[in-house]
Amino acid sequence: MAAVWMLVCVLTVCLARDLCPNEISLKKAVALFRSMESMLERNAVEVQMATNEVEAEASRHQNVRHDGINETDNVRHNGVNDTDNVRHDGVNETDNVRHDGVNETDNVRHDGVNETDNFLHDGVNETDNVRHDGVNETDNVRHDGVNETDNVRHDGVNETAIIELLSLP
Repeated sequence: MAAVWMLVCVLTVCLARDLCPNEISLKKAVALFRSMESMLERNAVEVQMATNEVEAEASRHQNVRHDGINETDNVRHNGVNDTDNVRHDGVNETDNVRHDGVNETDNVRHDGVNETDNFLHDGVNETDNVRHDGVNETDNVRHDGVNETDNVRHDGVNETAIIELLSLP
């Protein structure tokens, strides 16, 4: 291949000047050949660098670790089909939530209860921002086993006001 380029360079110089090549023409042809050769080497290095970048990008995509089945996003999975950037423990879900075996829709931590708001629950379905210990209720009250409606603390008795009976005759 180098001989072909050398011939092309010599013929280019000869045809540009005259049909008789002389010593100066040959020197110019050799200089032209060397400059073309160095230019081709620089281009080859640039092409190799671009190829390396493309291969590195492709290998980054191939080095993704998958533990589950049928996934589409950059997510760590444990055997669940899902669509968002979520860690899963065996539940189909749609939001960015950690789950312990419950289907849900909001950003809530759950302990075995279906619910809709951001509360901590201990086994009771409820609707207000209340901590519960096994009782359905509606107001902002702490309860210990009694249904009630006012803002009162109870210890096993239905009552309507804050009354403490010290003794009964």
